[in-house]
Amino acid sequence: MTNPLYFRQNRSILQLAQRMPAIFANGTFTVFLLLALCTPAWRVGPFTWWTVWQSAHPYGNPAQIGLLSLLPVVCVLAWGVDRLADRQRQSWQWGSATLTLPLLVLSLLILRSLQPALNERTLVQVIALVLFWFSYLYALNKRPPLTLLLSIVVLVQAGVALAQFGLQRELGLAFLGELSLDPHVRGTSVLWSSSQIAWLRGYGLTAHPNVLGVTLAVLLLVLLPGLRELRGWRQMGLAAVLAVGALGLLVSFSRTAWLAFLGGLLYWALRRNALRSLWAQRGVWLPFLVVPVFLLIYYDLIFSRLFHLESVIEARSLYERVRDAQTAWQLIVAHPWLGVGAGNGLAAAQAVHPDAGSVHSVPLLVMVELGALGGICWLLFMALPLLRSASLSLWRRPPASAHPYAAVWVGVLIAGLFDTPLWFTTSWRAALLLGLLAALQTQNNALVKVPGTFCSNGSVDKVPASEVREVPGTFFQTSDDGKGEA
Repeated sequence: MTNPLYFRQNRSILQLAQRMPAIFANGTFTVFLLLALCTPAWRVGPFTWWTVWQSAHPYGNPAQIGLLSLLPVVCVLAWGVDRLADRQRQSWQWGSATLTLPLLVLSLLILRSLQPALNERTLVQVIALVLFWFSYLYALNKRPPLTLLLSIVVLVQAGVALAQFGLQRELGLAFLGELSLDPHVRGTSVLWSSSQIAWLRGYGLTAHPNVLGVTLAVLLLVLLPGLRELRGWRQMGLAAVLAVGALGLLVSFSRTAWLAFLGGLLYWALRRNALRSLWAQRGVWLPFLVVPVFLLIYYDLIFSRLFHLESVIEARSLYERVRDAQTAWQLIVAHPWLGVGAGNGLAAAQAVHPDAGSVHSVPLLVMVELGALGGICWLLFMALPLLRSASLSLWRRPPASAHPYAAVWVGVLIAGLFDTPLWFTTSWRAALLLGLLAALQTQNNALVKVPGTFCSNGSVDKVPASEVREVPGTFFQTSDDGKGEA
């Protein structure tokens, strides 16, 4: 006679074994994304640990590939095993056509513009494309719970930036890729107070304060809807994370990041009266009291970025932006249809103007590198998801929990108009982050009903079953194995 206790234990072990590939895939994806968002570049920091391959001068630049750089490969293998072993295999998701089709055309344009040779530009652009599609498709199909992960990223980046700003120097985290920072060394990003004292801007673990600011701006907008979905200590904990992130955003002193965050925040606040429902829970606002305190203490530095544009450093910054935009227009006129090639914008600009830098605008950069068709695809890529989300809200009256990430896409759009840290041809970190944000945005193209959410009047939203998609494995609802049912 079979021992029922023995059988039950074996069945639990068997179920755990069947779930191991999914758990392992989610784990490797989470670790890789955490490291990528907390490391300035693949040439420094954790991605160089435990070297598996190195070359003194591959294609003109030194490189060292560490064991952790192989995490995406391991994740894809585990993901494949999980799909093969899944008896109730979910249908493959490509995302909404309004977002995926422009992405496909942009990807093909990038590949067409590359030289069929094993050089640095081709390798960097191809790997960036692969990482973008990896992040996009994995987040879209697996929907791993990412609230804790992105909260850690915000705390690490903002915490390091606040310490750098407070101490006015680096923290000695070179093993994590932190740059050497001295406000008196030329090339370090600083701002000047009214008393002509140079202040170091917060870098965090990024290559530039503008990169830090834009990264924090979009991550804060991603986490913001959790204030409505969570309750109790989880809500207060998230509020504390957002408050620390807001301070990190401030010490970046990035005007583009401030504008992107405020634009997304305004869109979120006005949509479904979000602030009105949060005001009923006044305790959630306590951590944010540190923000006006910071503004009162450092108002002089804030004003120097917004109003004292006649200072030498601000005037030079504006001059360089105008010069680079004018150079970009010259290149667009000279190469209107095919562009100069993905990743070749800076070299082409310096051929026209030796002192030129990279243009600080994604649409201009795309048209320079990919031509007019690339610019049209970028416009469709950014505008169509927002228009579709707005049309669904206007005609179908979705619940307050629907379209939680439209505000993020507004922030991405604003950031892209004035800077390029969130475009996948500029860096591998940008490719990963933009892929993740695109996966979140494409979820807005169908009505999303998060189980257990309520209208502002306390009643459950009544939405026809045919128009509702349950999402148990997203940011604020986690499943045991990460396999949400769409």
